[in-house]
Amino acid sequence: EKLKKGANEKLTKDQMHDLRLKGLLFDLRSVNTRTNGRPNGPPPKTYGGGIKLALDDYEGGSNQVTEVGWSDMLSRLKAYKEENGSVDLRNEEADGPNGDLKEWLEMQLKLRQKGKLGNRRAGFLTLVGVELDPWQSMCRRLAKYKRQAGTASLPKTFRSDDPETDRELAVLCRWVWGQVKLYRKDKLEPERRKKLRALGVRFSKEALGKVHWETRFNEMVDYYLINKTCLPKRDGPLRQWVLELVEVIESGGFISNKRQTLIDEAKIAPYLKREVIFAPPKKKRKAETDDAEGSGKLKCDGV
Repeated sequence: EKLKKGANEKLTKDQMHDLRLKGLLFDLRSVNTRTNGRPNGPPPKTYGGGIKLALDDYEGGSNQVTEVGWSDMLSRLKAYKEENGSVDLRNEEADGPNGDLKEWLEMQLKLRQKGKLGNRRAGFLTLVGVELDPWQSMCRRLAKYKRQAGTASLPKTFRSDDPETDRELAVLCRWVWGQVKLYRKDKLEPERRKKLRALGVRFSKEALGKVHWETRFNEMVDYYLINKTCLPKRDGPLRQWVLELVEVIESGGFISNKRQTLIDEAKIAPYLKREVIFAPPKKKRKAETDDAEGSGKLKCDGV
């Protein structure tokens, strides 16, 4: 109230100290001066990780209080990353301790999309690990999903037994199909088209209907070569396809000669059995065996 423009007020030492702590007052002795003797402004304020934010470097106005508030939120975001390993705030509740931080970050992303977030602030957010390009962010989410589920060839909609997976996958399905539509209208940039193709997104007419059997088979083989199992750990189109294939094989269902030849040539038939695909990983099995042997030994010792 006392610091209104043009106000002539004297502050007590306690008030001055309080303002310094809040970053609203700087020490004139540490200010660099211009050639005309006027101060350049306060020295840059340094945050963890070497991020420097000068209080006189405004964006969107000359309000020091606003700038300090933005800097404080940036520091909170960095602290959140150090504690949680990422700046992903999607699961934070609106009324939780980080609800305001989530809302603030969403606002920064909206401002960036509208071209209203300056390069300086955008640079600081990037240093902390914020992905300011929504398309790149979704592309990375799709890549992560493919590593876990073995495919990026997604249907328009997908229903899962896991509600959490269902929500995540629904978002990815809508996004992928949005990219397919842009491609068909010749509005998808060549670089983006190239990245999506590398992930396995298909833009052909095949994507309008059910994915070909051979396509899913190749995805399963690729997943096996990397993960040493045919069954993706994350629910999705490929996992359900593998389960259906195993059921057909074990029930003696019909498989064409062409498809049987593919299975035989890939030498993957022994791994398409329920006792194999649902078996725990080798390390886990070894640990369970060691525990069982240890238990047996203890019982023998106790006899």
